[in-house]
Amino acid sequence: MFRYQVNGRTREMSLGNFKTFGLRDARDRATSCRRLLADGIDPIDQRNAAMQKKRLTDARAATDPQSGILHLHQSTPNALNTASTGSE
Repeated sequence: MFRYQVNGRTREMSLGNFKTFGLRDARDRATSCRRLLADGIDPIDQRNAAMQKKRLTDARAATDPQSGILHLHQSTPNALNTASTGSE
């Protein structure tokens, strides 16, 4: 658990599951959080912004018509040709 204060408010941030991340990993993550704080960036806000950006990117990729066509073409190369000619 990484504890810190921002604007007089105490915050706590998990550094990961102890079964998944060892002590060295937790220390490295804490060091990264301290660096963010030194630059005036709240580590929790940074993490949340990165997660939101990833979700938005994933959602755009899932709804992009070009990516759907590309996926169909890659998975079944003859599907587009068969549909357009009417032959099997």
